[in-house]
Amino acid sequence: MKTLCGVLLLMLLSVACLSQAEGLNVVAAMEPGECTARMNEMVNTQSKCSNTDTFIVSQRQNVDNVCQGINGKMTKPSAQIFQVVDCTHDRASAYPNCRYRGNAHTKTKLYLECRNNQALRFVSAERLN
Repeated sequence: MKTLCGVLLLMLLSVACLSQAEGLNVVAAMEPGECTARMNEMVNTQSKCSNTDTFIVSQRQNVDNVCQGINGKMTKPSAQIFQVVDCTHDRASAYPNCRYRGNAHTKTKLYLECRNNQALRFVSAERLN
């Protein structure tokens, strides 16, 4: 019984780590200069430097609100406008010392993948600035 519980716990932890790594990074505050620290903390978990990732600067509930009544990938952009920070690998650094450049977009509509009224994954964005 203990072995079964241990296996189930490992499976749940693996799924939790995988969903974060697959691309829904929501942070309350972030500046482009923080990309290196955030990427190394939240994204680079597979012993390699990720090429690029997008951070949605918002409260998680605001992002989940976009998904109300949607299951699957959104077919049109969110009505709400968000700030995002795109982080791009500098291509000169190597794991574990990955370095990133950041680019902020203050007016962005999101395309997300949703399930049960929750955002699962960032799919793409429509930049308005």
